[in-house]
Amino acid sequence: MWVMGFCFLEFKTSMKTKNHSTAILFLIALTALIGFKAYRLASSEIRSLKPPRETVSLPNELTAAYQNIRFETSDNLSLAAWYAAPKNGKTLIFLHGYAGSRSQVLGEAELFRANGYGVFLYDARAHGESQGDEVSLGPKEVLDLRAAIAWLVKQPEVNAKEIGAYGFSMGAATLALEAAKDKRIAVMVFASSPSSQLDMSLDEGRYFGALQAFFQMTVLWAAGADGSHLNYGLAFEKLKGRPILIVQGLADKGVTPRQASKIFEQASEPKSFLLLPHSGHGEFLDNEDAALYKKTLLAFFDKNL
Repeated sequence: MWVMGFCFLEFKTSMKTKNHSTAILFLIALTALIGFKAYRLASSEIRSLKPPRETVSLPNELTAAYQNIRFETSDNLSLAAWYAAPKNGKTLIFLHGYAGSRSQVLGEAELFRANGYGVFLYDARAHGESQGDEVSLGPKEVLDLRAAIAWLVKQPEVNAKEIGAYGFSMGAATLALEAAKDKRIAVMVFASSPSSQLDMSLDEGRYFGALQAFFQMTVLWAAGADGSHLNYGLAFEKLKGRPILIVQGLADKGVTPRQASKIFEQASEPKSFLLLPHSGHGEFLDNEDAALYKKTLLAFFDKNL
């Protein structure tokens, strides 16, 4: 009996030791996985400050319609742009998204140029044919938009009281940040606009979203951004009295409908919301939503600018 008890005790001790060893191995493996993922995320966020440059192209049939210009920012960067003068005094500025170029918003610009609007499309810093080595996802890009407005208001054919803007993705975030300070931007469309970099990271990162958010915030803060510059929704609260339209694709996996709803709630009146059921991130002109999208954009600026 004593021998059986001893054997049972030895068996329990052995099982505890094995379970303990298994737990330790599991923790080691989990720590290694998190460490590897952290390294990958940190490296990715650092690289994200230097996006690949999209090739800028203007179809041959449009070369006569646009001027190729360059203008300077307050921090001495030369930026590239296309400009077509207005026939009705009204001018719209178009801001592209991350890793894009002015070519990305040419389809929207053409809609308005064909209807008498002046259009100004520029490559943000570190994009397209513009100077600059790094992006900040908004905080430094406001200097680009500020310089674009400064150039436009000097043109005799431009009515400084009739300037509107269209921003897509990172361009929408930039537009919100600058328009919160510059009331000369009278009417705005925000397409696929992120509510904050934190929300972007959480939506994109799934299980590791919080870890991704930590590294992204760290990298951006090191690049000179502060919390208010990365929470774009705060800027929407300061657009009171100026008409805004928020455009969102229901199938957008980059900037989710959740984020669009969030900024719409934060935005001041007057505000409108257009949800496009067939569109992903920046695909508004490429599917069944195109007709409604173009009709809504044109009617919005015709009415409010």
